[in-house]
Amino acid sequence: MADSLVRRAQGTLTILRRLPGQRRVPFLPAERVRELRDERLRELVSHAAATVPHYAGLDPREFRSADDLSRLPLLEKRLVQAEPGRFRSTAISAEDTVTLATAGSTGMPVHVPRDRASLLAMVAYSERERVVESRLCGARYRYPVLQIVNPRGNVVQVLNALGQTSFRPLRPRLHDVSVGSPVEEAAQEIARVRPRVIRGFGSYIELLFRALAAGTVSFPLPRVVLYAGDALSPEGRELIRTTFGVPVISRYAAAEAIRIGYFCELGTGFHLHEDLCHVSVVGPDGRPAPPGERGEVVVTDLTNRLLVLVNYRLGDFARIGPDPCPCGRSSRLLTHLEGRTSDVIRLRDGTFVHPLLLEGAIRRLGTGVLRFQVVQEEPDSFLVKLVTADSHSFAHACDEVVPVLREWLRGASVEAERHDEIDAEPSGKFRSFVLLPQQTAAAPPARPAPASVQL
Repeated sequence: MADSLVRRAQGTLTILRRLPGQRRVPFLPAERVRELRDERLRELVSHAAATVPHYAGLDPREFRSADDLSRLPLLEKRLVQAEPGRFRSTAISAEDTVTLATAGSTGMPVHVPRDRASLLAMVAYSERERVVESRLCGARYRYPVLQIVNPRGNVVQVLNALGQTSFRPLRPRLHDVSVGSPVEEAAQEIARVRPRVIRGFGSYIELLFRALAAGTVSFPLPRVVLYAGDALSPEGRELIRTTFGVPVISRYAAAEAIRIGYFCELGTGFHLHEDLCHVSVVGPDGRPAPPGERGEVVVTDLTNRLLVLVNYRLGDFARIGPDPCPCGRSSRLLTHLEGRTSDVIRLRDGTFVHPLLLEGAIRRLGTGVLRFQVVQEEPDSFLVKLVTADSHSFAHACDEVVPVLREWLRGASVEAERHDEIDAEPSGKFRSFVLLPQQTAAAPPARPAPASVQL
């Protein structure tokens, strides 16, 4: 017990040391922010050259600013997935690690270990983002927040890790609802908690507000909605903003880079955390795209000392805004972000199942599954395409995964096929779920998670 208290006290000090001035950083002159960025970059490169096998040949003296990153090639997810040890620092012990997982929107999930010190620092850095949320919700500390979470997802894992290593008395009061819960259950929890903020997966939040518009549920409106993890449709955002008058904001993050950007209250785009994560948007030739032109998002997380990824291709597409934001923040704006979207699976009887729950079951039970795709052929008929290492892995995956999917999908027909490869879309994104077109005027009722299935 004493050791735990000491550890949490030390973690709290780590947060408090970085906390002063964080809300002012986005408003510093751009030159000063670039100085902070380049200082972190030089520290990262020196650390990587000394302790990370992949970067052993680097000369840190050649990297004075972010512009010098052009000396290095773009880093593919496939390489990190195949040889993660090449990118891991030998200077940080396994005990001081929290491992996150990417969403796999390119079809290739990547496990991303982070050192705990960088996670603790993220609590302080989050104050920059919370400025927007707190202004819109009318409170700074201890306001109630309802979170739509995947119980096995990164958000819960990070919060649990932070709870074990720090005291955070001024944080918002968080109340969780599983993404697998029926919308009726979520609505009841909203009525009980009366949150100022609803955060969570955009697809679930959209379903929740469509149910409210259809009159199938009722709950008090929050002051603001914040979506992340997957996207709201343009129609869903317009419904929440116009019909219900609730501001909608978002944050841009990934397991490979937790703090990338956050939505401006003026709606101009995502302000980038220039000093925490260097972002470039590149064209098909790998060169930086001119401001305003669409390109692929490439990141270098300047904070994680455990898994060092330089010039890492996230797989998202966006534009760098050509003009400064009138809000007064000096950072560049990322606009027209094309990130992950998750359609909701609708069955013939009108119930829905969130695809994240099926995805979690496949990844957990499908040992040897390298890639998968679920195709809804009819309202109650699904084909699961599996790329496996060999036929034995495929047979094992079928035995473990198919019965669980049938239970989740209320007895729907579920068949599996083995494939050598599954093609991505022309954009490079990979659709794990190919679903039938749905009418979106109203929301169907949600179904509860089967009692026998552990998330």
